[in-house]
Amino acid sequence: MTWTEFTQEVLGWGQFPDSKETPPLTNETLFYCEGKQYMITQIGERYLIVSQPEFKTIVESNSYPQLLEKPFIEGKSFHELFPHIQLA
Repeated sequence: MTWTEFTQEVLGWGQFPDSKETPPLTNETLFYCEGKQYMITQIGERYLIVSQPEFKTIVESNSYPQLLEKPFIEGKSFHELFPHIQLA
C-alpha cells in the first residue's frame, strides 16, 4: 500500500477534497511498529498517537496531517516509518 492509498482510502481523506489542510479523523487507526501497538485518535481538537493498551500520548498536534509528520519513534514520523508499519 502506498502513502497516497493509505491517506485517501484508509484514512478517508479522499472523501474530503476541500479539506486537504484539515481533513477530519474518520476512523481511529490501530497499527504496530517495532513490535508495539499504537493508535491514532482524537480528543477534542487534538490529534494523537497513543501507545496501546496504556493509552499514553506519544505525540500530538492540532493538525491531523501535521501529526503524521511529527517525530514519534527514534526521531522518525509516522509517514517516514509507514513502510515498516503494520496496520491492525
